[in-house]
Amino acid sequence: MIRVRIGTNFILMATSIFVLCFVSCKKGNDDPLVSLRSRIARITSDWEVYASTAEWRNGIYSGSWTVINNKMIVTYTNFPVDFYDYYFNFSIRKNYTYSIEQVYLHNDTMLNSSRYIEGRWNFLNKSDGYKNKERIVLFPLKIISKNSNKITETLLLFQNGGEIMEIDELRSKQLIITSNYKKNDTVLTKIEMTLKCKK
Repeated sequence: MIRVRIGTNFILMATSIFVLCFVSCKKGNDDPLVSLRSRIARITSDWEVYASTAEWRNGIYSGSWTVINNKMIVTYTNFPVDFYDYYFNFSIRKNYTYSIEQVYLHNDTMLNSSRYIEGRWNFLNKSDGYKNKERIVLFPLKIISKNSNKITETLLLFQNGGEIMEIDELRSKQLIITSNYKKNDTVLTKIEMTLKCKK
């Protein structure tokens, strides 16, 4: 009887430790309760946009966009609604480098554009009310932009800051991130993206 009780207690204790360990790994609000893969193993992958919303303000102008299945609807103040085919691919690698490819296709081909970014990324530590590894920071090092027939390449060798993205949900097949970008008092952009794993 004592042997059975000790065995039962051991199993309960081991189960409790197992659950506590994995619950403590939950970072984002909508992360899975239990995951056998680390956060870096889950986030390092090739992602593509499934859905996205954004709002921005630039001086007297403001607008928003919505993306579902590569179809973008753009609204501006004092301008008609516009439509694009939109493609966003985000590769996050284990060596802490990343690349982003954005493509905008319009009925008027003069409005077509694309942007390719390469840089470095990292998790942010616990601070400002956020948990450890609940945010990532992107440091772009090279940007290639194409607008109609013009190609511009920019090298960014020195970076003081970076773009911070909050991880709302991180699963092996889905990543939800939000970003609040404020350049100054007049330029403000808020973006939320749902990305699906391409593998």
